[in-house]
Amino acid sequence: MEMVEKIKQRMKAFYGENPPVDEQVKHTLDVTDYTVRLAKLMGLDQRQTDLLAIAALLHDVGCPKARELYGKALPPYQENFGREIAEEWLADYAELSADERTWLANVVGYHHHPRQATEMGFRPLFEADTIVNMYEGYYKQGQEQHVYDTLLETDEGRSLFAEMFLKK
Repeated sequence: MEMVEKIKQRMKAFYGENPPVDEQVKHTLDVTDYTVRLAKLMGLDQRQTDLLAIAALLHDVGCPKARELYGKALPPYQENFGREIAEEWLADYAELSADERTWLANVVGYHHHPRQATEMGFRPLFEADTIVNMYEGYYKQGQEQHVYDTLLETDEGRSLFAEMFLKK
């Protein structure tokens, strides 16, 4: 989808103005790649996969403002700022319906919440972010089984996570 590529370029430019650039862009692109991979494995249609890719590209846009105002990007801060930024950005895309723009902004605003991930239908993004966060060391070594048991619900996410972190 052309819109996904446009948002990807806008995200890269946005983070280019808001350090730490390299880590944030890499994280966001990794989460997007895993989100799309999981969505396809789950058999989601192209439109839903594209919407999830957009949500993944936007999921951490609140981090720079949270760091600027609070010195850190804790989930509540980044989610609140992220929702506002997502709403502003998404208004520029006529290809999205009003319901899709609202859903995307809400996903950004709840992307750390497992219950909302299930209820709102963004499990692939939540699980992709969990996988990338584990890989990046957000969770301490030794927590792999706990993360697997408590945060992952889908067979696809659990299988990918186990392959990456629970090798025996």
